[in-house]
Amino acid sequence: MLYGFGTGTIHRFGGTIGDTSVTASIIYNRSGFPMSQSSLFTDLLIIVLASLVFSAKTLLLAVISLVLVGIFSECVLEGTSQTRTLTIISKNPGPIREAIMNELHRGVSHWNIVGGYSGDQRTMLFFAVLRSRIYDMKIIVSRIDPDAFVVVGVSQQA
Repeated sequence: MLYGFGTGTIHRFGGTIGDTSVTASIIYNRSGFPMSQSSLFTDLLIIVLASLVFSAKTLLLAVISLVLVGIFSECVLEGTSQTRTLTIISKNPGPIREAIMNELHRGVSHWNIVGGYSGDQRTMLFFAVLRSRIYDMKIIVSRIDPDAFVVVGVSQQA
């Protein structure tokens, strides 16, 4: 835990701890892939290569440690996001909007849009919800409009 918080703090202020975090920093700067995940993948590659020499028990402990470091580092870098944003595109937005407001108790913004491929008129709904309510939202949308296009995004703050 301490190592994860420490590396997260160092990465947050633009530093590296040497070793594979330099490679992860290069991946982050060139691709925009999150620093904590870049570090996780480069370290995982080293662990996989080391598994050729060390026992399965050692490999398992290394992977568990790596995952825990990644989780705590991510908490420092980006916070513990419990909020998700949802974008729903539907031909039948009224009942979906009403269900979201009445069943999930969330406010909903909506825009009239035109499909880029089809040119058809649609309505886009947008709202934020707790991560634990995503399943409920999917049930509501599939019940009302199974053809709706739903995108779930991660929100850092709402």
